[in-house]
Order: sequence, then C-alpha cells, then structure tokens
Amino acid sequence: MDNKIKCVIVDNDPEAHTIIQRFFKNYDLAEVKYNFYTPTDFLKKMNFLDFDLCFLDCLFINDRIHGAEIAIKLKELNKRFIFTSANHKAFIKACRMGGALDAIPKPNTEQRIKESMEYAYSIIFNSPVNAQKDHELCYVAENKGKINIPISSILYVRTDFIDPRNKLVRLKNNISYTLMDYKFSKLLKLSPKFTLVNRSEVVSYEIVQEIKGEFIYLKQDENRELPRTVTLSKTCKKDFNLNFC
Repeated sequence: MDNKIKCVIVDNDPEAHTIIQRFFKNYDLAEVKYNFYTPTDFLKKMNFLDFDLCFLDCLFINDRIHGAEIAIKLKELNKRFIFTSANHKAFIKACRMGGALDAIPKPNTEQRIKESMEYAYSIIFNSPVNAQKDHELCYVAENKGKINIPISSILYVRTDFIDPRNKLVRLKNNISYTLMDYKFSKLLKLSPKFTLVNRSEVVSYEIVQEIKGEFIYLKQDENRELPRTVTLSKTCKKDFNLNFC
C-alpha cells in the first residue's frame, strides 16, 4: 500500500502496544511510529511528532492526565484519534465524546482493529482502503513458470518435504501447487485470515473448527484433501488465540 497511516500509541498497558504493533505486521495498512506510556510524556513531544492517528487510552493509572484531556489537544492540532479502554464507564464516555474516529474496547481483537483502521484510512486519505490483493503471482513447480493464485481460495500451506524453501499450498477447489522459494512471512501479509500454527504450517481461520490443547481441528470436506489436525506450537499459540476469538 502506497499510503500508510503513521500512528502513535499512548497507553500505559504494554500489551496494548504489542497487540496493535503485531496487527500492523500482518496487515500493511499503517505503521506505529511512536510509543508513549504516559500522557505527560506524549504532551511534551506531541507538537514535534509526524503522525496521522493516535491510539489513545481513556484512563491512566500512572498519570494525573487522562485521555479526554489529550483528545482536546489533538483536536486543536487537527489530529485524528481512536479511543481504547478496558473500563466500561470510560469506554461509554469515550463513545459519546465528539472528535474521535472510533472507540475500541479492550481486549482488542484483530478484526476490530481492522475495521477501525479501514474507516480511519478512508477519512485520513479521503479515499476507501485499497482492496486487498485478489491474487498473488507466484512461481510454481507444476507449471514451471508464474501463475496467479487466488488469495481468498488458499486454505492450507505447509513447507515442502523435499525442499524446505518451497511451500505446498492447497486451495478450496482441492487444487494444490508447489510455490517456489516462497516465505510464510510474505503469505501472512496478504490477508489477516492466515495464521502460522507452527514452523511448517499456515492455515486459514476459515477452516478452523476447534482447538483442543495443542491440536487444531480443521473443518473437513469430502472434496478437499486437508489434514484432520495440525499442531499449534507454543510460540504461535498466543497470536492464534488472540485473533481467533
């Protein structure tokens, strides 16, 4: 995406920073330029920062200044902001306060952030979000050349047993291709519906049926050749549970 929303996060909760930054790694719509854990620190530098949007917590246990006061300053500078809060009363107040693009309750989910950011993009750049790519042009072993893979049809991807640099991808129509020298990191940026479940496999949330311990059970279809289960590694479990809800 040519235009990216430059964001600043003002929140005393480190986990809130982590969730938003993790989301932007997989969804190329914006970037976090600055992080602040107290409104006081943010106010000292606010006038000198280059940003388009502020993720602003409503209440701060580590400062006498709260989100509403920061919001007034942001409006004076014609800066956009999105309120976040885990406190019910503060969240209701934030929803009623004029000037905010949105108010997101905590804990944040990837889908909720995505919806908010797409709206923010349309306001900040005065245009709708560019549609996610419909196809990915890849080198495939079967055709000995490039073909367009429909992204929305990708259900399951695993590392090739013969050459780990390659990836076997299975589509909804049960067609599979071997992508030549393809990285999971590139695939994960194409759509927030893809998730890494272990070092060797990526699945679409679309086919996840349930989770039991370290096993993910995939929805079965007689017309598709998919594994019944995949193993959810400890390193991938946190991101998976966060975004699957």
